[in-house]
This record gives sequence, structure tokens and C-alpha cells, in this order.
Amino acid sequence: MLDKFKNLVNLNSAGDKNKMSKTVPETENEKPPVPINRDNSNEKDEEAIFFDEMLRAPQYTYEEFIKILKIPQEQRGNTANLKKHWGYPRRWKVILSDLQIQNYMNSDFHAFVDFDFGGNREECRIQRASAIKIYAKGKTKNCFRTQVVPNVAAEQKKNINFRNVFEYKGSYLDLESEKLRIKVWKYKHYTLNKLEGVFEEPLLSFAVGHIYNETTLYKFIKDTRVKRCQLFFQLYFQELYDFELSFLNWSFSDLLSYQYIQAKSLTYLRNSNDNNNNNNNIKRYIQEPQLVLFFKNCKNSNSTSDKNKKKKLLQKKKNNINLDKINLNSSDESYDENEKNRFNNDKTDQKNDFKNINKKSTDKVTSDLKKLFHRNLSLMLNIDENEDSDSNLDNIQLPNPRITITLMHTPKINQGLGLVSMEQKHMKFSIWENLGHIYFSGTLKDLEVAYLNINVEDMSAPKGARNIGTCIVPLKGIVDYPYITHDLEAPPWVIEEAKYEGWYNKLTEWKFGSAEGRVAISCIPRYRQQGDIYYIDSKHTYLMVHILNVDQIITMENIKELDTYVEVSFDETSRRTKLIKKSLKPNYDTQLAIPLRFSNKNQMTYENFCNKGVIYIDVWGQTDEIVYIGGISVTPHEIFFTEKNIRRDTTKLEYIDSETNTKTNYETIVYHSSKKLIYLHEDQRPSMIHFNIWTYPGILDLQPNKLYKSPVVNSIQYLPIKLAKKYEKLTKLYREVLSTIKAIPEKLEDINKANRYLNYELLNQRKEYKFLPTLITNVKSPYYPESTNAIFHYIRCIPFIHKKENLAFTPDFTIQLKGGNALDHSLLLCSLFLGIPVISFVCFGTLWDNQKHVWVATLEHNEKKNYGFIKFWETTTGNIYILKKRFLDINRLKGLEMKINETKYKLHLRGDYLSRSYNKKINKNRIKEDTKEYINNLFQNRDTNIPTGGIPLPYKTIDLIFNNKNIYVNLQDPNPLNIWYDYWNIEYWFPFSSVEYNIKPCFTIYNFCHKTEDTELDKMAKELRSKIEKNINVFRASRNLSTRWNRDETLETFLQVGIELLHQLNTARTEDTLLAKVKIDDWKKALYQKVPPSHRLLGFPYHFNTCKSKFISNKLISTLAILESRDRTLCFSLAVCLYSLPGNFISTYIYIISCVKITQRELRKIEMNKEKVSIDTRTHIKSRKQLDDEKNDEKDDEIDEEK
Repeated sequence: MLDKFKNLVNLNSAGDKNKMSKTVPETENEKPPVPINRDNSNEKDEEAIFFDEMLRAPQYTYEEFIKILKIPQEQRGNTANLKKHWGYPRRWKVILSDLQIQNYMNSDFHAFVDFDFGGNREECRIQRASAIKIYAKGKTKNCFRTQVVPNVAAEQKKNINFRNVFEYKGSYLDLESEKLRIKVWKYKHYTLNKLEGVFEEPLLSFAVGHIYNETTLYKFIKDTRVKRCQLFFQLYFQELYDFELSFLNWSFSDLLSYQYIQAKSLTYLRNSNDNNNNNNNIKRYIQEPQLVLFFKNCKNSNSTSDKNKKKKLLQKKKNNINLDKINLNSSDESYDENEKNRFNNDKTDQKNDFKNINKKSTDKVTSDLKKLFHRNLSLMLNIDENEDSDSNLDNIQLPNPRITITLMHTPKINQGLGLVSMEQKHMKFSIWENLGHIYFSGTLKDLEVAYLNINVEDMSAPKGARNIGTCIVPLKGIVDYPYITHDLEAPPWVIEEAKYEGWYNKLTEWKFGSAEGRVAISCIPRYRQQGDIYYIDSKHTYLMVHILNVDQIITMENIKELDTYVEVSFDETSRRTKLIKKSLKPNYDTQLAIPLRFSNKNQMTYENFCNKGVIYIDVWGQTDEIVYIGGISVTPHEIFFTEKNIRRDTTKLEYIDSETNTKTNYETIVYHSSKKLIYLHEDQRPSMIHFNIWTYPGILDLQPNKLYKSPVVNSIQYLPIKLAKKYEKLTKLYREVLSTIKAIPEKLEDINKANRYLNYELLNQRKEYKFLPTLITNVKSPYYPESTNAIFHYIRCIPFIHKKENLAFTPDFTIQLKGGNALDHSLLLCSLFLGIPVISFVCFGTLWDNQKHVWVATLEHNEKKNYGFIKFWETTTGNIYILKKRFLDINRLKGLEMKINETKYKLHLRGDYLSRSYNKKINKNRIKEDTKEYINNLFQNRDTNIPTGGIPLPYKTIDLIFNNKNIYVNLQDPNPLNIWYDYWNIEYWFPFSSVEYNIKPCFTIYNFCHKTEDTELDKMAKELRSKIEKNINVFRASRNLSTRWNRDETLETFLQVGIELLHQLNTARTEDTLLAKVKIDDWKKALYQKVPPSHRLLGFPYHFNTCKSKFISNKLISTLAILESRDRTLCFSLAVCLYSLPGNFISTYIYIISCVKITQRELRKIEMNKEKVSIDTRTHIKSRKQLDDEKNDEKDDEIDEEK
């Protein structure tokens, strides 16, 4: 047997022998396992198998082999920078772990595995004279061997205790040429080990593939490929990179100063002291003698500029009075009894431009509305909401903010990284165009699992209480989506003070401000792996989820083979399991660690943990499209308590630090459960998911005798407390208004059965009812964030899917599913418009066939002509409808635009103090009396002029509109052409709530997937073009027609330029649209100038949101009649261009042209038509000149008469 290795020669250096000598099996000093029986095959058969089947080495002559050795190393790139980019040796972090082997042979065997990672060593057969020798070329880089695993039974999966962490050095070109070689050996005692299987794969496939891998190893036996075993392992293979995180355009709004926090909390103490008649409650950070000095410093310190602001504000209130001004968002505003015309609406001169049309509303409807408004007067005024407002605060000094940003959940090399901004004086709205840079060293996964700990400090406060707001933001997906928007939370010292002083319940109503900015990363690695890793750090807290298996995968289409994974979402973070391929009964057996956004372990309490929300577990499938299989939800209360509200027992678990490999024991409560998946479709077949959930460290502060209530998951869980308290009353009033205006029948209980679209709640994808404003929020667009046309084009590139049930997909779910209907597209479009920001609403209504429909509306103002107009954005067809002069109060529309522009550019006024008029009290009775009088005259003074005319619309009715703050019901004519769009006016639009609250969304957009590489897009475009040409050839051949294609490179390049100009037009800003159209016109002229006069050229541009060749070909064949032409001179040319959009969406442009030779008769007709057109234009120009001359003469005569 040893004779077969006598001709094996290694051409590598001696250093490689030293490397191989170090790779000794770990079981070298252990007792060898019991040997198994030898195979019955003879030595000659084994030798033949080794040389002829297993080695598969290429055969050369000796001269050819020498020439191969002299071939220089490959280089790529035309410039020096590109050559450096491809050929520069880089550092890669590699972690090989979680190794398992499954035996597919008939007998048991003792196994060990060899890994050859990298290197270009290759064995070749060399013919020298009559002998064949085996030479090896190249070198090996990293070689590893596992320990021997005894008795691997047939059809059994067994773990191999192996983990190796090392660095690989190689360029991007090396990834394409070097491979990972895996060899599985059968360990034999007293004789040579037997090779059972070999696997080879280029390193590039692992650099862009999944972290979890499954490989099947084969062996050739008697000219047949036999499956021997399968390996399962995790290969973490990512480039070590130096990232530069630039913090640009950061703004912090609505900040509270230290003095404000103390003064406002003092009012709670005074109220409690008045009620309890005791003075035991004393402020912790403001002592009793300091209170006198504190209020002395704050009184009577208004500047003259503040007084002028007050006068301007009062004058503005007198001029622009509406019902929403009565809502009194802050009760410290004094009521002036001399304002007799407080509720009179000023009308602009615009109403003279429209014709008078009689009102369709009857007197009965008007009187019923008056009675309804009188009965619910206190609910509409919201005076009682302002009892706990800032009425007792006067001249509070604004903060001196300073920002501190640090990194959390990072490797030890990056711990302590952060930046500190400069201090700003007396700013409630602070702006930093450039906060600074943080240099992060690590892999891309290390960056994505990190968090930003943002702290806002008031430098005018004592050192122990400077923190006035904090938030922890995950960086997952920051490379593809650099925008960060987050609300600030209460700092720890405020929470402790509130608990100590007894006003902790009031703290949930506080708003500590918000942070918004961009983290720009200029350079990123070329390749990135897919999947998440299991990583925990003993310094932080985690939610641990162990996904076991799903008993059966059920889909609406009954797919037979499906790749699936499970995603767990909690606390604004998501993690995924490994991908199980082609299995309807997947066994995941994956542990996920979700970091909890706590700054330290002391905050890990039951109450704080429950405030994080609900744990969502979703099962997803992958085919050619994304498939949502189902999901479940788990409340934090379920983890710790049974259904009978009995605390679960604790369990001892072990934690192993991945860096130090040390073990730590801890106690926690483990929740073992299985739940039925909730599908998007109706299906009676159950599908159960099995899982375990616990926390690290364990939450052990639960008192055994205390009764803990389970949180209720309903439609009001994301609403502000004040809105949630009166939500039932508001829904009742909302239904009464609808029945009063005859929008729904009086006894209708289910509003979904109404003919008009008047829902105030919708079922989301998890079958939970959600309030409409919670379904949208401000989202910065990842694609041309300031162009409405580009955002609309982006939404149009999301495929449409058909849903059998009336479910509303939240924007994050639509992006992840990569599809939705008109409702889902409209919710996402409105969210992106609000992020620009633009005044936008989602519109509910009906089409002319009485089907319920959803679209988006934007309210805009024309500064040149001074009128307001509304745009309807139809996502299904891509059409945009513009209705001009649809607003009565132009000044109010201007003010709203100015307000959102101030929010956009942060052009807020500065001041030293926050002024409050606390001495004057509100006369509630006077307000109610005047409001009653206003309601009595509400519809009597209603403008009878309504807008008419406009372009034809596909909408029959517009029933309601809503944004992220409120819902407004149309009280006018249902026809969208014949109404005013002053949504702030209760005469025309009834608001669900008379106060616009800052409502939190019921979802979190985690990230947008990265774009496809340009090289990959070029390959896809070439394949798509060839398939379309083939399908058209087949179609015309079925009609006995031949097809000619012009594949000239110059023509194709010119058509590509036209497609790029068309794409620029679709994504251009409004002010750049005219320029883009001019460029396209010039391109068309240049194209037709190249056409001979004896030929006719026709061009047909198409756009698709998919790159499926079959769908595109069928669309072209069904719409292009010229494809059925029998003209023998017909010639086609085709250009295809693909654009990759964020979220892994594809924008496909097809430009097909046809050229036909024209007969002499057709040429004559064309020339005659041209002559007629030229004559008509000349006569028209002459007549226009004559009219202009006559007008000028008349003007001259009038001037002479006046003289």
C-alpha cells in the first residue's frame, strides 16, 4: 500500500513541512478507538480508486508543467488604484466552529476532518518518459485537523468538538483562485487511514455566502458518484477593515433643561403636598433654601425680543382663528375676553374664481351635527388635558447642550471609542453639521452588532445631573441606510428621582426631545457575508431565544421544497437563524442573542423589560420570491409567569465567553413553549414552532407575593396616554359623526361592511387591530431623499401582490416581503414623503366601480401664482393627478409649509429663557360659551362656492385622509373634484382627535438591503436581453415569420444613453424636470436624424419592477402589435438597462425600436402632411401677429384719448 505514495513530490518550500508538522490531531495522546473491520476490497481496487477517481489531477508533460509554473500572477484593473484594489493583500477574520458530521454510508466509522483553508496547492500528473509522477504546485496557507470522532453511526448526525480562530491573508483576486478543501478520513488502527470524501469550493463563495454551511462529500466508486457523508459548520469569513464613521447633520430638538425638569417635577410635589397636607417631600437636587433663589432668578427676566414675539403671536392668533386654536395645547395661554371675533374665519379672495353651487347637505344633517358637537363639547375642546401642563413655569432657562456618543457591544479593541461635541449656549434646538469621526476597526458584522449610546448633557447643571436625555441606537444596516432618528428617553437620575418622590407614573407623559442625524461611511469592504452570529458579552444584557424546529411548513401555494429561516424581533433589533434548505420540516436548533438597550445591568428589571414591548417570531421562506410563512408573538409576561400567573422556576445555565473561553454559571427563568403560526391566509392546517426563551442575566427581582398583571396587546398600546384614555369616547363620537352625515347606516356595527372606506383601524399582518396613524411614520428615503419623483419611482419598483384578506402591511413588512397591494404601497410612500418632509396624507376612498381604494395626496403651494394645489399619487398605475386652487386659507397652507421647512432645516429661534404666563388663568366657561356660539353658526356661514372642473379622476369618492398624527373625515361632497382640502377646518373635515399627538409607529424599519453589484447587474442585463430576443423569435416563428436583429454596439450604446436620460427624468426633482425633458428631446432628434428618409423608425420604452424574462416578454408581445408585422424589411433592436435600488429592488428599462422601409406612396403622403402642418403653423403665426397689432393699436388709441 505504501508504494502508491513513492512518486509524490512536493515543490513547496521547506517551511510548509513545518506547518504540516504542527497540525497534529488533538487525540494524539489519547487511547485509540476500537478498530472496526476492514473492507473486503483488495489493494489493487483501492489503488485504482485513489489514482483514477479520487485524485482527478490534471495531466501534463514535463515541459507544459514548467511553463505553467512560470505564468505570472493575474492582475486586474486599468489604473494603478484598481490594480491595488484587486491585488492588495488584506486581512480576513476566520472562525470555524459548530462542526457536525452525518454519515450516509451503510456502516459505522471513526472520522476526522482535514481543512485546507486558502492556498493554491494543486497536484498534477506529469508524464516523464514511460512513467507518470505526481507533482504539486503552489503553496498551502492554513491547514487544520479535527480530533477523531468515534463510532459515527449510519444516518446519524454527530458533533465534532472543534473551533479555530485565525487570520487569513489574501487579496480579492486570491479569493477567486484559492479554495477551501475539506477531506473526511476514515480513521484506521494499525494501518493507513482511508479517504472517504473531498469537497472544494473557492473562498469567494464563502465571502459572499451564508455563515452557516452545509456540504455534501462524494466519492467515486467504480465510475459512479456515491454520497458518503455531509458536513455542517459555521464559517465566519469577513475582511478586517478600518471604518470611518462620520457623524454629519445631527440635530436635537425639544430639549429640556435641568431647571425645567426640576421646576416641573416641583409642581407634582406641591400638588401632592396640597392634597396630603404634609411637607415631607423635598427635592433631591434642589434644596429648600435654593428654591427661593431659583425662582428669583427666573422671574421678570424677559427680553424685549420675547415681548415682541408675544405681540406677534397674539396678533397672529387674532387674525387666523380656527377651531383647532381652541384646543389650547398649553393651558398657560391666557384667554382674552375682548376677542369677540375669535371663531370667525377669514376668507381669501380666491373664492371669487369659482362658480356658486348649492349645498347638497340637508338642514337635518346640519342640525344633527350641531347637537352632536354640543353633547361632546368637552371632548372636542380638551381643556382638561392641560391641567398638568407648564402653567406654573415661568422664565425657565434653556439648556446648554453637549453631545456625547460612545460605542457599545463592540470587540475589546473598540471599547471606549466615542466623541464629545462642543457646548452650545441656551439652545432648545441644537444643530451640529459635523460632530466628528469615530474610527472603528473590525469586520462588517462587528460594526452591525454595535450600538450607539447617545447622551445629551446640560452643561449649566450640576455634574451629577447633567444628563437630560439618552438613547441607545442599533447600528445594524447602517452601511446601507445611514439615517438615524430616535426619541430621547429619561436619564437614570430623573428616573430615580421620580421613583423617590412618587411621580414616576407622570414620567411616561414627558417628552425629552429627539435626535436625528446621519452616520456616513465612505469606504466599505467589497464582499459581505449573510446571516447573524451568536455573540454575547458578560458586561451587557441579552434576550436569549433558542429556536428548535417547525413541525411542518404550510404555504398558500403548497410549495414542495422551500428554504426557510426564523427571524426574532425585539427592542428595535432583529436576529435570524441559519437557512435550512429544501425542507418542509426544518430543524433549526439555533440560539439567538438579542442585545437589550440598557446602559448597565442594574436597569435589567421586570418592569423595564416589559416596557420593551412584544417579542415577535416570524418564519420566512425563500424561492425566486420572498414567502412569509407565519409568525407568533410572545409577551414578556409569558416568559416569567404561567397562564395562572404563577412564577416559573429558575434554571441554572452556563455561559461561555467566546473570547476568553471561560465558563460562568448563572440562574434565569427559561420559557419552554410551542405555538401555532398565524398565517396571512386562512388555513385550517396547524403549524407549530417550538422554542425556548430566557434572559441573560436572569431577572430575579420578582417578588413572590406580588401580583403581576399581563400587559394587554391592543390598538391603543402605541398611543399617548392622554389619547388612550379617551380613545373609546373618540371612536364613539367618530361613529356618530359618520352616521349623522349618512356615510354609514345607523345600526351598522362592523364598519368594514360599509360601502365607503371609513375605517379608523385596520388589521396588520399579525392579525392585530392598529390605529391608522400608527401605520406610518417619518422615514428618510434611502433613494434620492429630497425628490418626490424619485421616491415615487422607488415605490413603483416594489412588486404588487394579490391579497385575499384585507390586511395592512406595515412599511417594514412591505420592504422585507418585497411586495404589497395599493394600501401597502401607499403607507410606505406617505412615510417616505413625510421624511422629506412634505405635507402628505393617505387617502381612503372608492373607485368608479365602487371598489375601495387607497392612494396618497400631497398638499403644496405655488409661490409664483399664490394658490394651493393638491397632488394625487396613484401607485398602481404611476399616474400623478394635480388639482389646482383647492384651498381657501392660503396663508394657513403657507404657514404649514414654513413649519415643516423649519423642522427640515432647523431654523428655530434662539432665546435665553422659556417664557410662560402663569399668572393668568383660563376662563373655561367663557371658552365653552363662545364655542357653542361658533358651532351654532358653523354651517350657516359656510362658503357655498365649491371648486369645479379639473382633470378626470379615477376616484369616485374620497372618504377620509390620515397622516402620522390624526384622521380627518370628509364632511363635504364625496367627489374629490368638488371639495376644499383645508383639512384643518372643521366645517369641511372632521378630525378624529382635536389635538394632533406625536403618535409612535407600531413598527420599526431595521434596514434596507444593500444594492446589487454593477458587474452582477451587467450579467443579469445580458441574460435578460438574450432571453427576450429568444422569446420574441419563438413567438414570430410560431407565425412563420423571420426575425432580424440589429446588434450594432454603437446603436446599443446610444439606446443605453436614452434609457439613462429616461431614468433621470423619472427620478429628477421638480425644478429639474424641465431640463431632463429637454435632454430627452435632444436625444430623440439625434436618433431620428440618423434614420434615412426611406425608412420609418419607431421606439417603444418600457419600465418594469422585475427582471423576469417570461413576464417581460409576454408584456411586450401582448402590447406591441408591430411584433406581428409581416414586412420583410422589418428589423428590431433591443436595449436593456437594470438599476439596483435599496432594499434589493430592481428597476428594469426596456427600449425596443423597429425600422421598416417606406414605399414611395407612403413617402408622398408624409411629405404632403408635412407641408400641411407647415402651412397651418404659418397661418397661425400670422393671425397671432395681426391680433397683437390690433391690440397694440387699441392701447395706443386709448392713451391718445386720455391725453
